[in-house]
Amino acid sequence: MPLLDPDSPEEPTNAAPPPQHPLDGLDLTPFTFSRRCWVDAAPDSVYRLISDVSLIETWSPSAAAVRYAPGDGPWAGARFSGRNRRDGREWVTDSEVVRADLGVAFAL
Repeated sequence: MPLLDPDSPEEPTNAAPPPQHPLDGLDLTPFTFSRRCWVDAAPDSVYRLISDVSLIETWSPSAAAVRYAPGDGPWAGARFSGRNRRDGREWVTDSEVVRADLGVAFAL
């Protein structure tokens, strides 16, 4: 391995390039979606249901084991993951709560 001169700004020529995330440079817009529905119920009671991400598996036939990350909960910035199955395939999703206004709005 080549030695670096502490006074030289150059890095060794055999340094490996930094790893890239596999999704870097991809347009993920076609994979996004949103759903809206209107429910005849008090906002506070509906908010409790939708902010409990473990209930996603109750409503989605393809979702299972949906849980907040340890220490996270129903607030903006919280992370959660879930296992999905469809058409013989299985994958894990990692998601983030982007809005959490108690009794008003909850968005992933």
